[in-house]
Amino acid sequence: MKELGEKLRAIRETLQLNQATIASRIGRQQRDISDLEQGKRKAVPTEYIHFLIGEGLDLNWLFSQEPLRNPDPYLLQYQKQRESGQIPTPGGNQPRTRMVPRHLLEEYPKRYGELVFQRMLPTVDLPGPELSGNPEDIRGFQMMDDSMLDTLAPYDWVISRRNATPLHQLPAGYVYIVVTRHQVIVGRLAQHRNGFDGLRMVFEQEAYPPLLIEERDVVEVWRGMARLSVTLTGSKKGLMRQLEGINASLEDIRDRLPKQH
Repeated sequence: MKELGEKLRAIRETLQLNQATIASRIGRQQRDISDLEQGKRKAVPTEYIHFLIGEGLDLNWLFSQEPLRNPDPYLLQYQKQRESGQIPTPGGNQPRTRMVPRHLLEEYPKRYGELVFQRMLPTVDLPGPELSGNPEDIRGFQMMDDSMLDTLAPYDWVISRRNATPLHQLPAGYVYIVVTRHQVIVGRLAQHRNGFDGLRMVFEQEAYPPLLIEERDVVEVWRGMARLSVTLTGSKKGLMRQLEGINASLEDIRDRLPKQH
């Protein structure tokens, strides 16, 4: 644990940040950062992991048994890439699309408006004119289950655009991500009945019955624009590495989500 703490301290110094700033960015106390760097804490908080991913750090190097050297070749190379702009940094000139991985879906309805939570979300560059515009209006949600097979498989990412249309005017037949006060729901919008009483969501698999979502429970609606499918290899290279791989392999992204007429 001492080696891990030394690496965390070296990373912080490379980023030219003090312990209080790191703690503020991840929603922790300064003593938590101090304890980590001194080897008094065994587990690195999830918020800290996502902060490091967002800064472009290689988690394989961080958690390896390789001791920290002075100067350390990896950190020297990382600093060089950062200064040359090869590693995107939060607050830079190129905003990136936020992605909501499945392990954060449960927290999203409660914390989507928190700046600390938003910084926990991994980000990625998405090509194509359909996905241009303000990155805050584009979001990726990872599928949690098989409710939308064969349109969407578990672990697929649904790339979505923020909805600005009144709920009673939403066109049916498209895939939507509906965020209620308690959960994130991915489904296809069914035709409204006479008299709007909420969003009726249907699913591809019969095991999942239709769901009526009352308007008062809806906090966000996103319309599905594209699907990203990834193959899980069991690698420990981290979610950011997986998302960066998507950038190099996106092909024919438009019209990936079929709609019903």
